Order: sequence, then structure tokens, then C-alpha cells
Amino acid sequence: MCSLPLTIGECVVHPGKAFMQTLLWKIRFKLHSLAAHEEGQDLVEYALVIVLVSIASVASLGTLAHKITGVFSTIGADL
Repeated sequence: MCSLPLTIGECVVHPGKAFMQTLLWKIRFKLHSLAAHEEGQDLVEYALVIVLVSIASVASLGTLAHKITGVFSTIGADL
């Protein structure tokens, strides 16, 4: 079995297997480095919170508008 890092001619028996092992190790290390970086994570979290708050606001405005209209109608009728 070949050990990493691979050098030319190290795995003469299974050259396709050595290539595949190298490729899988490169993919693994790339995914690991991407998972370790958290540079844009805060921005995404803030964006998701803003979207959630705006959806909740738009959804509640319909019922709130009817209640406010009712209150002002009552006040106008009493005057």
C-alpha cells in the first residue's frame, strides 16, 4: 500500500489506485480546509435572521392593520 505523499514510481503495482488515493486525499483536505474557514459565516447568519424577521413582519402586518383600523374606527365613533 502506498503512503502519502506519493512520489513517482512509488506504487508500480497499482498506478490507478495510487492516483485515486491521491485524488481522494486532496478532496478530503480541501473539504476539511473549507469547513475550517468561517470567514463569511457571520454574514450569512445575519442575513438569515433579517429574512426571518422580515417574513414575520410581513405576515403579521395583515392582522395588525385590521386591529389598528378597528381601534381608530372606535375612537372616531366615540368622538
